[in-house]
Amino acid sequence: MCLPQSPESFVQEIGRAGRDSLPAKAISLILQSEVPLRHSLAHTDGISESQIKAFIALLHTKSLQELDESASKSPPTSSYFSSTSYVDVALHMVSTVKALDCKEESIETLISILEEHTYNGSPVLSLEGFLPDSAVVTLKRRTVQELSLIEPVVRCIMKCGFELDKGGENETVGEHSSFRAYSFGSWQFSIVRCTRLLGQYAEPRNVFASLRRLQASGELELSLDTSKSGRAMHLKLHPLAASIFGESDPSVSDSLPNLDQPTQLISSLYARFSQQEKLCAKKVVYIYSILHQISVSDSLTVNEVDSYEAGEVQHAGSSNNFHLLIDQYFSLTDEGKDQAFLAPPFHSKLSVDNRREVQELTADMIMLYREPTLSVNQLTLPFGSESNVDYTARAMAKILHAIDAPRAPVSAWNTHPLWGKWRSYSFQELNRVILSILETSTHFSWIKF
Repeated sequence: MCLPQSPESFVQEIGRAGRDSLPAKAISLILQSEVPLRHSLAHTDGISESQIKAFIALLHTKSLQELDESASKSPPTSSYFSSTSYVDVALHMVSTVKALDCKEESIETLISILEEHTYNGSPVLSLEGFLPDSAVVTLKRRTVQELSLIEPVVRCIMKCGFELDKGGENETVGEHSSFRAYSFGSWQFSIVRCTRLLGQYAEPRNVFASLRRLQASGELELSLDTSKSGRAMHLKLHPLAASIFGESDPSVSDSLPNLDQPTQLISSLYARFSQQEKLCAKKVVYIYSILHQISVSDSLTVNEVDSYEAGEVQHAGSSNNFHLLIDQYFSLTDEGKDQAFLAPPFHSKLSVDNRREVQELTADMIMLYREPTLSVNQLTLPFGSESNVDYTARAMAKILHAIDAPRAPVSAWNTHPLWGKWRSYSFQELNRVILSILETSTHFSWIKF
């Protein structure tokens, strides 16, 4: 049931039959209408260049925030950075996904690609894992000042955290009131920041171990934000991350002649994403072409049908044809596959020269731009900004193609009249025409372009 996303997926799926070495049949029941749907979903994880730029800017800001105060008070030098350890940062996934309007899987892909980049033989960054970064400790036996005299981890909490309350009965924290008659106050802090302050070679597990030990001894009560919003990605950024991900500092530029500019890094990341997105879309065409060729071939004679139903034929004509096509697929180059597996058209044509369609699409785009949920409180990557016109076009194309996104989730948009309205056209063509309209149409001159 349902069209697979690629020939590789199809082979893997039908391979589940017969794993016990007994005879098996794999029967595919696929509807023609599934083809454009699967082709549309191939663009789910694709992102615009502006989204990648916003992500790099976020890493730049994070690296600046986490650098030692001594580096910010005086102009940094290459000798300073060479003696400084990697910068630990916590990237909270829920807030990052909302800010960039891309799925968590896309962010993880960006991180994995950046891990391949090196500067002077050292990785630009490394992913250490995921952890609950926000923590609250409630002191039960003594004040935080007293405990900090004997516990290094508590001294770090005092430096990177802030006091929620000073203890005592019926203290109020935010909007919630709690009974703290046996408390000496509570502190909220970041596990990753506490780790950085604990020492150059400290790890979050060392902080967790110290806090668990203090909890077991009755000194404090530990509370971790294990909810989805508290989940964070622990990254180690290169000491020169502020220059790698942002504008190079003039004081160190002379000593860093080979430093890649952020624009080159962004272009490289976008090229990788675009290549992968195109490949995913092509593979849908390949598997559709293979299954279509099998479905229209005169593969079985009358005698073969009788013997096949009787279980006497192991490889009927259609099966042999499938084996030939699959062997051909895995033996051809990418260029050869494009020529050998041409599929019947399954999308309508869309062109900027079609005046009626362009007028209708423009009207739908204006309606989308006026949707308050797409533009409210989006300072990181504003919808409808001149600097993010490529993102705006892609965001509109996703809605018109019924592709789920953080700012336009299917749960909130599936009843909207524009949701999936233009899915009969290919996503690439729709995105291209929308971008052309945004850049040239006078209807959008008021959108700060």
